[in-house]
Amino acid sequence: MEWTKNNNTVTFVFSNTKTVKHASVYNSKGGAEIGLEAHKEVTNRTARLVRYAPRLLTNAIESEDLNPPHEGGAKFYFMTVDETYQTEASLDDLIHDRVPQSLFWKYSIDTITIIRKKMEGPASRSNAIN
Repeated sequence: MEWTKNNNTVTFVFSNTKTVKHASVYNSKGGAEIGLEAHKEVTNRTARLVRYAPRLLTNAIESEDLNPPHEGGAKFYFMTVDETYQTEASLDDLIHDRVPQSLFWKYSIDTITIIRKKMEGPASRSNAIN
């Protein structure tokens, strides 16, 4: 999943199968959190996202276009062994629950928030309270 806002593209990549568990977040303006599958809560959440993803395939098209979304938009990619599918939506539509991808989007954002908190650690969180 990728979205672009203020000329910044954020990419959330995850896989959760019996053999491959992976979760990472990348930022086009620099920075990444890689190897987050080590956190059980992140792994559990990405497993739920993977189980939910097939519901979005009805709105997806087969595509090899892996270019980032336009400003204010989001793209969802579904990669199978044979094909790559994608679907797009505006951030405004996602935020206001006007498209089928909204629930997936919001759960992904919540997962990324958990990832950020885990990467910050207790010291950073206590500093943020001050």
